[in-house]
Amino acid sequence: MTPTSFASPSATYNLQTGNIVVVPSTLIHGDERLHPKPEEFRIKRFLPTDLGGDGEDPKVGVRPFGGGVSYCPGRVFAEKQVLGTLAGLVMRYDMEVVEGKGRFPPNVDFEVVTTLKPVKIAFRKRKVEA
Repeated sequence: MTPTSFASPSATYNLQTGNIVVVPSTLIHGDERLHPKPEEFRIKRFLPTDLGGDGEDPKVGVRPFGGGVSYCPGRVFAEKQVLGTLAGLVMRYDMEVVEGKGRFPPNVDFEVVTTLKPVKIAFRKRKVEA
């Protein structure tokens, strides 16, 4: 709303009116003031206390793809691109695991995916019958 400055240990930042500030969701989702024990999976975290849950308010700190006015404008396009690519692969190719175990991890955080052992898959283009 008004020009302001703030400092980190390594730099000072000056924000002017109209600047856009992006906060990575991991900062919000990992903040213990918003989510006690953020690294722990608690299935009842957002269930109201009168229903036996922990009663955390999801509106306070859960913002995948932003939220409200901060929604990512390209999120629907990105989703359609991924689904279209996957559909094209499934329709045009036969796939077979040739090395490794083809198993989905229970949690697909980026850190988990990057530490998985590779799975080699053979792609064979399908013959199209006229």
